[in-house]
Amino acid sequence: YSTARRVRDALGSFSSPKTTEISLYDVFSSMGNFTSKVGTWTASSNEALVSTGTSTIALDQANNISNGTNTVAVRIATTTQAGVYFNATTNASNYQAVAIDIVNNQVHVITTSTGTQATSSITFTGTFLASTFYTLRVENSGQTAVIYVDGVKQTDVSAMSFTTGVVGLYASYGSGVTRF
Repeated sequence: YSTARRVRDALGSFSSPKTTEISLYDVFSSMGNFTSKVGTWTASSNEALVSTGTSTIALDQANNISNGTNTVAVRIATTTQAGVYFNATTNASNYQAVAIDIVNNQVHVITTSTGTQATSSITFTGTFLASTFYTLRVENSGQTAVIYVDGVKQTDVSAMSFTTGVVGLYASYGSGVTRF
């Protein structure tokens, strides 16, 4: 097995076209990739920890991304919801987010357009448990998005179309903490 053949087998044929992909990853030890923090966020043990409070908070990533796959692991301690902004402008009045709601055992798709918020809810087929990690994935492409929880498709949604955008983390809490 030659070195060239190992490389070709790992990467595919040298003549094959490749799709450009940008992969962003953060273990939250410093939250250095995040520039817009509303509310109280504390990096702890390589996770983002949301402290107790009463308002909706967000943590926006600096990179301009409006399409792609966004995946987060979410653990919600008590009565609250948390998830990911998967499609947003830098203007707070235009965004889409998806959140796990353990109180009502639902997945919420939150769309805010020019300041007006609409929420559609999908009843989760299992049971969300407090203090359990769930993998929330949103595959966003153009004006459609597909939402998964732990690899199981939950719903298709219409996505707002932005020429540039940001992704980030979402949490709305009453008396508890959320870890990402």
